[in-house]
Amino acid sequence: MAGFGLGAAASDLEWPRPKMCRIEAGQTPLRALDVDQMCRLHGTPSELTEVLVSLA
Repeated sequence: MAGFGLGAAASDLEWPRPKMCRIEAGQTPLRALDVDQMCRLHGTPSELTEVLVSLA
């Protein structure tokens, strides 16, 4: 994750580490809210965030 370790990203997003592991492994779908939170954490431009959220 772009400069973030798995544990740090999980902590910043206030998600359990196993959730992050399942997301990275493609074992669980992402909700639009999850995508939005991840984009905010990584400083994703708003235009790209909108596209990614719509895909979720």
